[in-house]
Amino acid sequence: DIVTAAEDVSGVKVIAQKLDNVTRESLRDFVDQLRDRHSPVAVVLAAEIDGKVALIASVSKPLVKDRGLNAGLAVKAAAQLAGGGGGGRPDMAEAGARYVDKIEDAVAAGAAVFKEQLTWRAKADRSRPRLIGAQKKVVTKPAFRDDRTPQLPL
Repeated sequence: DIVTAAEDVSGVKVIAQKLDNVTRESLRDFVDQLRDRHSPVAVVLAAEIDGKVALIASVSKPLVKDRGLNAGLAVKAAAQLAGGGGGGRPDMAEAGARYVDKIEDAVAAGAAVFKEQLTWRAKADRSRPRLIGAQKKVVTKPAFRDDRTPQLPL
């Protein structure tokens, strides 16, 4: 089973798999099912369709909002490795590529992007407090005194 074989990274199942005998539509449907039934999840799937590589990446919507994951970055990395390109929304993205012999490497590259995003975000969340709302504004002192002469650092 694909889900039981998934790697758990910071509490998120990372599923990376090459599928056989599927269509683009079935890839989309399968990703939707995985996202709906096994959240939180980050998925990269690939298949050979008509002699070309079809890639799709998806993440559970709460992971986009709360942890900043981006499926577009994962699918882009995978596609570039296999000689292609693509993109989409942060929660779901698709790509195509030419080099069928690179499917396994492409899937691994997409999964590596998700793992990096998850581990980086987990470290960042532990090391500094989150800023929300008005706290994001940075207030600096003016570079000039009232008489408009520049202040020089001492």
